[in-house]
Amino acid sequence: MKRVGALSLRSLLFPLFFLFLCSCWIPENFVARVDVHRDGGYSFVYDGTLAFAPVLAAVSQGALSEEDKEELKEMALELKDETGYQEFRYVGRGRFDVLAEKKGAPGETYYFMSESMKIFAIEHPDDGTLKISALRPAGDVVRQLSSIGVTMSGKLNVTVPWGTKVIRHNADREPFFFGLFGAYSWDIEEPDADPFILLEL
Repeated sequence: MKRVGALSLRSLLFPLFFLFLCSCWIPENFVARVDVHRDGGYSFVYDGTLAFAPVLAAVSQGALSEEDKEELKEMALELKDETGYQEFRYVGRGRFDVLAEKKGAPGETYYFMSESMKIFAIEHPDDGTLKISALRPAGDVVRQLSSIGVTMSGKLNVTVPWGTKVIRHNADREPFFFGLFGAYSWDIEEPDADPFILLEL
């Protein structure tokens, strides 16, 4: 992004270079939902905050200037245009309010936010299954996040058509009353959370 490169915070990015490579965006205070359809299509919604990791150290040190803040606001406008999200707005302290919606066709793979930055992934392995999973950064990244005060607090909900075979999952809660009501649900409270569900379509 040309605006990121123009930030006067550039000199502060180097200590976070490893973190930057692994994941620039950290989900905070969010609700994510995947509704799987009987034909294998799906809808995805992310409604919450994303923290921009390369500037969080500057925020914690009070080193973010008014010019930096204006450039982050402009970066948010560019990202909204490029991603097609419903909302992408800078709200301060290195955080952005984001509303993303995706309707996926049967067999279509989707990554939020990108394939190299899989905060959430909806994938179709070659064996005819559907896998929904979330980011799990390496241990070094988790420690760096903790050192700059990043916390996660979010929920992932996955609904599946009644009668769908669930091969494996690690959800905190499952649908009830013979699977007719509710969703597979995870409370995500740590950067190294590892929610996943594998379905047979």
